[in-house]
Amino acid sequence: MMDLMDVIGNKDFRAVTMQDAEYYRQACLDRGNRPATVKKKLRGIKSVFQLAVKRGMLEDNPLQHISMPKCPSTQVSRYGDKECERILRAAQDHAESCDPSKAVRMMGTFSSSWPSRPA
Repeated sequence: MMDLMDVIGNKDFRAVTMQDAEYYRQACLDRGNRPATVKKKLRGIKSVFQLAVKRGMLEDNPLQHISMPKCPSTQVSRYGDKECERILRAAQDHAESCDPSKAVRMMGTFSSSWPSRPA
């Protein structure tokens, strides 16, 4: 709510208009907020005004009909059977090419170069 007041000024909540909300929405976008963030902020403010309506402090919610910024839909891509097989084959090839004895020798080198822990 303070963010809103920073943009539209120190107005009494009963004097906030739809135009103020639209100005706030655009100011948030201009500041570099993502549409999803602005949408979340507007929903929060809208719910505060709706509570004021329920409690009889306001007749109407000034943000009741505000249009929310459009959020791009995120598309989730799935791997197909052939892609899964290629990934699995690559993991198996990598595992086969690893020399476990080399890893054990390296661990021995590291453990001898580190000081012992005090008991």
